[in-house]
Amino acid sequence: MPNGNWSSLSLFFAHGLTAALTLYVAVRGGDWLDRHLGTSPLFLVVLVSLVLVANLRLMVKDLMAETEKQDRTRRRGPSDREPRWRGPEARGEEPVREEEEE
Repeated sequence: MPNGNWSSLSLFFAHGLTAALTLYVAVRGGDWLDRHLGTSPLFLVVLVSLVLVANLRLMVKDLMAETEKQDRTRRRGPSDREPRWRGPEARGEEPVREEEEE
């Protein structure tokens, strides 16, 4: 499996876990507030709606960034990729030379 697919898969699982946990907290918190304030189901609906919108916004933002990253990688050819280590010569700097002892 190419590296981009693993990245997308991990993004999917991360957002799924985040959505499940925040939705659980919103349901429990909204239910607790409604029972204590006698406003059933006002806080439950409001908190769940806010969590769904926030999770959707975060997911779209991350997916757009991931898509842009994959597009940039596809546009560059293998020879255009930067090396993992770029020494001072590649950055246009003078290399560090050790002083010779006399």
